[in-house]
Amino acid sequence: MTVKNINIHLILVVSISALLLLSPALSSVSADRWILLATDGDDAPGPNIKALYYKVENGILYFKVLVYGEVTSIKNLPWVSIFLDVDCDPSTGHNIDGHWLVEGNTGVGAEYFITAGWLPYLFGDEAVMIRSVGTTEWDFSHPVSPDYFNVDYSNNFFVIGFKLSKFSGLKDRARVVVFSIAHPEYWDKSEVVWDWCPDSGNVLIKIGSVFLNVSGNSSGGLVFLTLNGNSGFLRIYVFTGPGTKLSYQYKLKVLSVTETGEWMYIDILINYDISGGDNWLPAKIVVDKMNGIVYMYGPINMIGYL
Repeated sequence: MTVKNINIHLILVVSISALLLLSPALSSVSADRWILLATDGDDAPGPNIKALYYKVENGILYFKVLVYGEVTSIKNLPWVSIFLDVDCDPSTGHNIDGHWLVEGNTGVGAEYFITAGWLPYLFGDEAVMIRSVGTTEWDFSHPVSPDYFNVDYSNNFFVIGFKLSKFSGLKDRARVVVFSIAHPEYWDKSEVVWDWCPDSGNVLIKIGSVFLNVSGNSSGGLVFLTLNGNSGFLRIYVFTGPGTKLSYQYKLKVLSVTETGEWMYIDILINYDISGGDNWLPAKIVVDKMNGIVYMYGPINMIGYL
């Protein structure tokens, strides 16, 4: 947490270009498999950050932010900003530690920031993503709407999600830090309390690449599954008689990878057209890391072993 005296006018000027924001489209997001990134104490006035989670699901990067205090509407949801360093290079992107409203100790050069809460609400919407221009500016003239945004007022958290394709330069990991500022009704003589999570440094999220070499069985025969980075293939051998077999090979694309404890979940696409055309169908690979078992569900089901 960092405390800084600053007047209201300056904060509004910094974000005043976030006008004309687009309305977010709603999709569905499952309630499980969230990965905890960081927690923070109840050390700021008004609703403030309690915990930050993330996951990647169906090609969308989701963040869940829990807050202390009672949140009854978007108007008293704290102004929350999530900074993403998609190339994990603090020398590129917006220099958070040197050119934000307060001096920080994040080690983040943010290519994007996702903002939600009372401040963007004042300017026409509840949530938006902004891209950096160099190390000191933000491109407020081209806001990006979330593909999912929802506030759970009963449990004091919100979830926001953006398609991975909207993050230029994002590969298999990114550095993240988040801060919040309570609504001005909680301020004392214009004293703004910046609540950082984590309090210093940043946290790492893993997005995509996975390396897997598995042999196993399906109802069709013997299966070999290979994933190398963000692509791969599935080869199936079907035995039609003594010493004879047919072979089929399918191309794979990795959409997202999430890990929770001993489990890994990989969302993929299978090109289910062996003639070389395009017929990409969704599938899911579940890896039981503790027992070395790999399951695949989709147009082809299999079980294999690491």
